[in-house]
Amino acid sequence: MSRAGIGVGGGVSYDPWGSAPGWNPCKPRHAFGVGGFGQAGVGIGPLYGGIDANLGIYHTIPYDYETHFYRGFSPKFKVKIKRGWKFTFGLAIGGQTFVY
Repeated sequence: MSRAGIGVGGGVSYDPWGSAPGWNPCKPRHAFGVGGFGQAGVGIGPLYGGIDANLGIYHTIPYDYETHFYRGFSPKFKVKIKRGWKFTFGLAIGGQTFVY
């Protein structure tokens, strides 16, 4: 059997155990920030590779009252042993916000 398809979608995610840029449990301060993210990946057969990246700005209070920039980049690579052969491609862009 073979299949082919294309689609467009959207979504929202929330991770209550996630970490925000600039978070340090040894420095009890608060911050708020906004930014953007991008994700891309491609898979051929049992191989998959992709990247995640984000960029933004946050402001800390009450100690330093400073504005900071943040950025992140993380490549990833996976090999899965599966029956069959497939080709996948994914691309996502969006915004992010946080308060702590």
